[in-house]
Amino acid sequence: MIRHDRAHLLPLTERQVAARMGVPWNTWIKSPPARERFRAAVPTLTDPETRTCLYDPEQVAAAAAGTPVPVLAVRDGALPDADRHPDDLLDDHEAAAARGCTPATLRTAAKRGFLTGSVTVSGVRWWPRHAITPKRAGRTVGSRDSAPRAGGLRERAAARVAEIAAEIRAGTPLAAEGIVARYGVSTRTAERYLRDAQHLTE
Repeated sequence: MIRHDRAHLLPLTERQVAARMGVPWNTWIKSPPARERFRAAVPTLTDPETRTCLYDPEQVAAAAAGTPVPVLAVRDGALPDADRHPDDLLDDHEAAAARGCTPATLRTAAKRGFLTGSVTVSGVRWWPRHAITPKRAGRTVGSRDSAPRAGGLRERAAARVAEIAAEIRAGTPLAAEGIVARYGVSTRTAERYLRDAQHLTE
């Protein structure tokens, strides 16, 4: 899981992790003890059953520096209901659990166009929570019943632009890719959000 407030931090693949740790990739994959020590200190953002492991860059940086690794909630099931945000990003396994189906059913629904709204970040498909939460309990994935986001389109866009503008004022570095991952929007929309937010700070 990638929490909505960390979606601007692009997760790292294991190959990128090896580079950050200063270890050649071939050495990394042939040295199970080093990999296991890293994995014990830094949990993967993806479900353990997901083929591709991704890691939070701040946690990786701490591990590479030999400093305490920040504790982050990286499993959707570990989040209290009050902390679950509509724009949290869930991988297929977590999205399926939140949807009340199996990962295979979720993937089939997405392939057939019954479920949309996923984004690809660092080579892995993620689902914003709002895209996979059913309107009513008991409906099947094929019912095209994903819950709508709160507010109208204009209101939602304005709220996001204001949020981005606040981060710009705070000096947070932002890029279109992070906005895409955070909100599940197109690159063009993300660039528009950034332009509008920049205007608000002028």
